[in-house]
Amino acid sequence: MKVLVIILNYFGAPWIEKVSGALRSAEQELRDQRLIEHLDLYIFNNAPEEDRGWMAWQQLWPLAVIESNPKNIGFAEGNNAGFRYALEHGYDYVYLLNQDAWPCPGMLTQLLGAMKRLPGYAVLSPLQMSGDGEHYDPAFARDVLPKGRPDPQGTVRQVPRVMAAHWLVSCEALRKVGLFEPLLPLYGQDDNWCDRAACHGYKIGYVTAARGIHDRAGRREPKDRLIYRNYYMGSLVRLLDIRRPLWERRLYVLLFTLVKTLKYGSLQPLKYHRSLRRQMKEVRAARETTRKPAAYV
Repeated sequence: MKVLVIILNYFGAPWIEKVSGALRSAEQELRDQRLIEHLDLYIFNNAPEEDRGWMAWQQLWPLAVIESNPKNIGFAEGNNAGFRYALEHGYDYVYLLNQDAWPCPGMLTQLLGAMKRLPGYAVLSPLQMSGDGEHYDPAFARDVLPKGRPDPQGTVRQVPRVMAAHWLVSCEALRKVGLFEPLLPLYGQDDNWCDRAACHGYKIGYVTAARGIHDRAGRREPKDRLIYRNYYMGSLVRLLDIRRPLWERRLYVLLFTLVKTLKYGSLQPLKYHRSLRRQMKEVRAARETTRKPAAYV
């Protein structure tokens, strides 16, 4: 079994030693279980010349494949470079990992075991925890965890989507579904990929016994950034979800626009609403040119 870890570095120096140490421990666990001989690492340095984070990775992981770009080309394009590498070199799975996230003991063993037992899943995630390891990541808890009742341990729970801070991805599914859509806004690209995977008959889920850390370090977003992420991204992803009839998607977004306008006390959602139709046409046009799996490789 061949597994490639993909990490985008963008001024990620504060987390490199922590992430590297956790991956070394995970590699040893997987070797002890005879699941892999070694864990391969792909770093995409998605930052300008002054960010030397790739040099730290090179010292800690001499065999890592490191690609560097002189400017930030975004979440989708950076990870797509790693996806292409995995597909071209015959990997079975990709572990997509945020630069501020790392696996807890036993996590990768549990995810790989579940993925082998349940080949119908395109993506499996652990329970994503905050930096202290004691509480759930707020976005993960809000979007994924069931309300009012705990998950039974040792199970896999199917969900519509899960954020890509920790993703174990089947390369078989990756070949069929394709890469991230770069024309979509950040925070919508992973949701859109999950929707497309569902159209191909795949499932998305998380393993209730596995845990991974996502250290947001108390970062707070300004209101305009929250509106962009929560309204614009959410609306565009919903409009592009072809599993639902178009009238339902448009009605949802219209009501969503009114709710977010009142919630944030801002006219910004109304301004974004005007650009959604144009954005949909651009994404659909790009999708037509990359429909065949070979185009993604």
